[in-house]
Amino acid sequence: MNTDHLTALEEALRENPEDSNTLQVYGDALQAIGDPRGQLAGIQRARSTMDPDDFAKAEAAILQEHGAALLGILGNGESYPDAQLRQQRGPFSGLPGYELTWEEGHVRSVRISEPYGASPGAGEVLTSLLGRPSAQFVRSIILRHYKGFSTQGVDREASERTRRRGTAVLNALTASPRPTLRELVVGMETVSFDAVGDDDARDLLSFGEMLQDLTPLWRAAPALHRVTLTGCAYHLGALEHPTLRHLELRHSLMPRQTLVSLADAELPALETLVLWLGASDYGQVSYRWRDLEVLCDPDRFPSLRNLGFVCATDTESILEMVLRSPILPQLASLDMRGGMIEDANALLRDPARVRHLERIDLRWNTLLVPDPELIAALPSVQIEPQRWDGHQDVPRFNNCME
Repeated sequence: MNTDHLTALEEALRENPEDSNTLQVYGDALQAIGDPRGQLAGIQRARSTMDPDDFAKAEAAILQEHGAALLGILGNGESYPDAQLRQQRGPFSGLPGYELTWEEGHVRSVRISEPYGASPGAGEVLTSLLGRPSAQFVRSIILRHYKGFSTQGVDREASERTRRRGTAVLNALTASPRPTLRELVVGMETVSFDAVGDDDARDLLSFGEMLQDLTPLWRAAPALHRVTLTGCAYHLGALEHPTLRHLELRHSLMPRQTLVSLADAELPALETLVLWLGASDYGQVSYRWRDLEVLCDPDRFPSLRNLGFVCATDTESILEMVLRSPILPQLASLDMRGGMIEDANALLRDPARVRHLERIDLRWNTLLVPDPELIAALPSVQIEPQRWDGHQDVPRFNNCME
């Protein structure tokens, strides 16, 4: 097999990793030269015609024989002692708590769910996995936390360990160009009252990966489409990104610097911006009213269609600000979940101005009763359920059901 041919296929896939035809040709070429990725591609391609047990055995045999070459330390057969994580998910999970999805012998997505302080940590695992040819076209990386971040007993040594852990993750993500990466999620994927208790939600939103300055990430992954960061300590840095479409930043207390960085960002393709602003019971609110107002400028976000200010104390004032802003006409949806809205009459002052919105999400606020006039005038408003769980006085993140 001509190496120039393989190189050309690789370059084409870095440009367009969703091209399944080129990926299949590449898999055939690898199979012809005996590369284990090609062997794996052949087995995975035949999955629909195989008995499930036979497929699992055939795939496992390749992964066991070539585990280190294909998966790095995920292929070494070790496992965590934590019984919660001893579960197999997907065609091959490697270490429990790690889930991979495959396409034509290559890792398409990786999801890491690890307990706090696990060894090896997410950074070490990512460094090892992403350095393998089998992960060169990875499109999605999700680093999901288990419960275990606590506000009690946090000392300088623990903070330093967390900082090193976050640095290791960021270094793994930016060690090489990631032209095929489309999605990055750090922290909890969803925040639900049924999923975690109130204390756990508070901790998970307050403490996450400490990723520091994210400028290297935006440069290493120039084709990102979707980024969600929950409870992470970071600086957005120089956020200039031509392809980012969805950005969701979840905080128990939004740092002002994050909003300032957003105001300076260049995101011409951004369609969805959701900010979980938080409340003063998690600390001193540092952002200013103007910091939110400048974000409602269509010149800053010309493609924005979906805007959310979630779990904010002053939700009614923020809603009125958005309704007055010049960005409202271009929006398709407005997300104001989990706040302190008791009276939504601001929406009724000029119904024609907001009637174009396909969705207005007011769930998990403190509306006393459903307003028939509001529902009749604006059928796109989502009201149920409201928040009456004994915590009406402050926003609670785990009440923002997803």
